[in-house]
Amino acid sequence: MIVPAPGRKAAAPPDPAPGTVRLRILATTDLHMHLLPWDYYTDRPARQRGLSLLAGLIAQARAETPHCLLLDNGDFLQGSPIGDFLAETVAYPAAELHPMIAAMNHLRYDAACLGNHEFSHGLPFLQRALQGAGFAALSANILTARGRTPAQDQPLFAPSALIRRTIPLPGQPDRALTIGLVGLTPPQVVSWERQVLGGQLEVRSMQAAAAHHLADLRRRGADIVIALAHSGLGDAGAAGSGESAVARLARDLNFDAFIAGHVHSTFPGSDIAPGPGIDPQRGLVFGKPTVMPGFNGSHLGVIDLDLAAGPGAGWRVTASTAALRAVSRRSASGRIIAAAPEDAQLRKIALPAHAMTRRWAGRKIGQTPVPLHSYFALVGPCASVRLIAEAQAAATRQILRGSLWEGLPVLSAAAPFRAGGRSGPDNYTFVPPGPISLRNIADLYAFPNTLVGLLLTGAEIAEWLERSAAQFNRIAPGSQGSPLINPEMPGFDFDHIHGLTYGFDLSVPARYDASGRRLDSAARRLAWLRHEGAPVDPAARFVLASNSYRLGGGGGYAMAREARVILRGGPAIRALLAAHVSVAGSVPADPPPEWGFAPMKGTSATFTSAAGAGDHIGAQDRDRIRALDLTENGFRRFRLTLG
Repeated sequence: MIVPAPGRKAAAPPDPAPGTVRLRILATTDLHMHLLPWDYYTDRPARQRGLSLLAGLIAQARAETPHCLLLDNGDFLQGSPIGDFLAETVAYPAAELHPMIAAMNHLRYDAACLGNHEFSHGLPFLQRALQGAGFAALSANILTARGRTPAQDQPLFAPSALIRRTIPLPGQPDRALTIGLVGLTPPQVVSWERQVLGGQLEVRSMQAAAAHHLADLRRRGADIVIALAHSGLGDAGAAGSGESAVARLARDLNFDAFIAGHVHSTFPGSDIAPGPGIDPQRGLVFGKPTVMPGFNGSHLGVIDLDLAAGPGAGWRVTASTAALRAVSRRSASGRIIAAAPEDAQLRKIALPAHAMTRRWAGRKIGQTPVPLHSYFALVGPCASVRLIAEAQAAATRQILRGSLWEGLPVLSAAAPFRAGGRSGPDNYTFVPPGPISLRNIADLYAFPNTLVGLLLTGAEIAEWLERSAAQFNRIAPGSQGSPLINPEMPGFDFDHIHGLTYGFDLSVPARYDASGRRLDSAARRLAWLRHEGAPVDPAARFVLASNSYRLGGGGGYAMAREARVILRGGPAIRALLAAHVSVAGSVPADPPPEWGFAPMKGTSATFTSAAGAGDHIGAQDRDRIRALDLTENGFRRFRLTLG
C-alpha cells in the first residue's frame, strides 16, 4: 500500500466570481504505459510515477468543482516494458481490453489525442487497442488520404469532438455548454515510424489542421475550444512545421486553452524559460492558459476557465488559471512521498499484465562481468552504448554477406536512451554485474526501432559526428566549472560511432544546434578522426549501422537519407541485441576508449548524473571526473577536467 504525504493536499483555487461558472480541464500527457508506480528496469516500486497514483489527484481535483473534463495528450500506449510486452508478445489475449484503455475508461477520460508513439507498433495494434475506448481518440492531421484542403482530408481517427454539458444557473433555466476539442500529432511520425507504417498514412501540418478544425468547431456551436497538441512549446517565430509548435499555434489561432506535451517537460514551472509570448509563472502562452504535465504520470495539469453566460446563448471566458499538481514530492532526506492514495480499482485492472510483464522481463539470456550503465555516456565512451553498437554492427555484417557491400568497413552509431536530462535523476540505465535478463535489454534499448544500413563517405561520417557534438556547450579555454551539456539536446540524440577513434574540441562553436539545424558552416569540432589508426579519407566508403528513427529524421541527422540506404526493414534492435548477448554468453569487460575531448589546459566543466553515479567512476576516469554536490531536483553534479 502506498501512503500519501500528510498535509500536502493542493490548495483549492478561489471560488469563481459571482455570476460565473468554472470549467475545470484536467490533463495528462506522455503516460508511456506507466499504469502503476513501478520501474520495470530495476523491478522495484517507483513512487514518482504512475496513473494509479495520478488517479488520486484526479479524484481530488474533481471533488473541488462540479464541471470537469479529463483529457490525455498522447503517448499513452508505448514507452515501458509493459507496453512492449502487450504489443510484441502473444502471451496477452488479443480479445481482452488493453489495460491502459481499461484504466482510462475507469477514470472516465473524455478524450485523448494520439501521440507519435501510439504508432510505434503499427496500425493493426493501435486500432485493436482503441476498439474498446470509452473516450474519443483524436488526431486532426494524421490522414488516410490528404485532400486539396483540410476540409477534404480523410483523417485516420476523429479530428475533433464536441462535448456538451448542461450547466445549472441560479434563477435561470439550465444552459448548454458546448466544448470543442482538436487533437494534433507531430506530422514527423510518418517518417519516424516509416518501418511499421509502410506509407499507409499521410499528414498535414498541425497549424493548417488546427486552423480548419477550430473554425469548424466554432461554426458547429462550440463555446470553448481546447487544443490537445502532442507538441512542445517551441519558438513562435520558427518557420516550417516543427514538432514543437504550441507557441506558434497560440499566437496565430484563437483557442481558449492548450494542452502541450511530447518533450517531457513541465509547464508552468521552471523547465521552460520565459520568452516571447511565454509566461512560465502564470502558465500562459500568448495569453492562452497552457499546461504541459510532465511524463510517465508525474503531474496532473489543471486549467480553470471561469465562464459567464451571454445574454442569449453562448459563454465567454472571464478568467483563467493554469497549474500542475505533482504526483509525489521528495522529502529533505530524499525520500519520495506520494501526494495522493493509489486507486485500488485501477491497480486491479493493471495487475494481470503487470505480473506477466515481470515474468517475461525476468528471463535470463546472458552475463556481464562489469556494470552496464549510462551515468557518464554523455562525457565519454560507455560500455552500455558500445554493446548496442556492437550488436548492430554484427547483425549488419551478417545481413550484407554476399552483397556488393560485403567488403566495406562497418561502423555503428548508437546513443544512450536513458541519460537523465528532462526525464529526471532516475532516468539512467544500470545493469549490475551478473545475469542479463530481458528486463535489462529493455533498459539498454527503450524503443522499438529497427536496423538500418547506410552507405556513407568519410566526409559524411565526419558530418554525423559534428551534428552529434551539438550535445556540448562551447567551453572557453581556462574556464572553471562551465556547464558542459546543452540542456536542449536529449541524450538519445547523441550518437557514439563504434569502429572509429575521434575527439571533440570544445573551444570551437558547434556546427549544429540541438535540433540538427546547421548554425555555422565554418565550425568544425572534430579534432581528430581515425579508422584503424589512420586518418579517415573524406572519400572513403563505409557502411554505418543505425536505426529507423534516424532514417526517419529523428535527431536531425541529415546524412541519414534515402539515397544512402542499403539496408532497411532490418530486425528490431532490441531483438538483435538480445540475440547478440545470448549467443556471446557474456559481455566483454570495459571497452577501450573510442572518443574523448581535445585537451584544454587549466579548464574544467560541470555536468549532472544520477545521485549514486560517483560509485561507478571507472579507473580510467578517476583523475578527470570528480563528484560534487546534489542538486535540488536529485541529480549529482560532477566536475570534468579537460586539461
